[in-house]
Amino acid sequence: MLSSVPGLRDVLPSTPNDVVGAVFRYTRLREIPSDTRLIQEGFYDLAKSFPELFNFLAFRTDGIFPYSRHLARILGELKNARLLRVRNPDYDVIELMPEAMAYVDKQIIPKFSKKEKALLIKSGRAFAHYWVQHPKRSGMYLSSTA
Repeated sequence: MLSSVPGLRDVLPSTPNDVVGAVFRYTRLREIPSDTRLIQEGFYDLAKSFPELFNFLAFRTDGIFPYSRHLARILGELKNARLLRVRNPDYDVIELMPEAMAYVDKQIIPKFSKKEKALLIKSGRAFAHYWVQHPKRSGMYLSSTA
């Protein structure tokens, strides 16, 4: 595995997938509704609040809700990598599995500077707060983890 090569993590910068994965990690939630509109709106708000972290996201705002094709692709890749798990059969919940979050802690978080990590923590908490504010819109209640 490339990430196990000594010093390689030092030369590989964080990627947009790392940023989005870290935000989910820092929500400290176990699951969130798999609601495309709310996820896109939440990241749109994060991109406005933390532009230095989310400058890689461009949103179209001429539709029903802000939408980033890049964010949609990243979410799909995180699901394929099993960092986010979508519960079957209705795909209505995204689970943040403890094993996946441990991987994020060990392999992804160290890529960020202290300043970036502080911003990721703030953005993760803001994203979690966004979900807690919208439980009825999403039709679900959330469970959190330490």
